[in-house]
Amino acid sequence: MTETLLLIIGIYWLLGGLRMLIDAKSAERIFNQFEESDALLFFMGVIVLVAGLALVQFHNIWSGWPEILITIVIWAMIIEGAMMIVMPKLLIGFARKFILNLAVVRGFGLVVMALGAAVLFL
Repeated sequence: MTETLLLIIGIYWLLGGLRMLIDAKSAERIFNQFEESDALLFFMGVIVLVAGLALVQFHNIWSGWPEILITIVIWAMIIEGAMMIVMPKLLIGFARKFILNLAVVRGFGLVVMALGAAVLFL
């Protein structure tokens, strides 16, 4: 299961990072849509939380770096999903500081792509 989750996460990070590099301004547009729609933010929070809770039932392994990485990502999903539901304004306020700077968005995109490549090719 670890290898499958690494593949999924690696591809997701590569594509997400590439999107940030190609069209950094789209990150702000997407972010604004989340900020303007309480329903969308709540619904995404439910999806992320439920997915994280489901995954942690099958993968909560704290030995070996690939397993630990996946487990950390899963727990981050749980925390992020819960924050989207319970404290959306706090989460939005934190993210807003970074999303307004296109250089930061592009830099984050590079880091995410590097992580995706590392997960896929190491």
